[in-house]
Amino acid sequence: MEISVHEGELTIFDEEGQIKHVFERGDLSRAAYQHMCSHIKMNFDSKLTPGENWSKAEAAWDSLTYDQQIYLWNMSFQEEKEVQSICENILVLLQGAKESVRSVFIRAIDKVMKEF
Repeated sequence: MEISVHEGELTIFDEEGQIKHVFERGDLSRAAYQHMCSHIKMNFDSKLTPGENWSKAEAAWDSLTYDQQIYLWNMSFQEEKEVQSICENILVLLQGAKESVRSVFIRAIDKVMKEF
């Protein structure tokens, strides 16, 4: 079994590389989701169901103080702004590019932005 990020979401893969479970972000903030995913990666218990592991990760997030959560949220917000700025700069660089080239980069940029 392997636990890794796939298409922006934490995913459990079986021995054959097939997706066994996806821990969906849902309405969670990026900071909360990242913290919970890190908790699962470090503390995953194969004896528990994915839902039970997720509940433990939620409890770990909830056990943080307000100041700790705000700190993580601010770091996440700064990362999002940095990614957005980089994407915007790439689009500016692509203004003179052929449409076929530009469209490939726009699709890739859209994929990156969806992960944030």
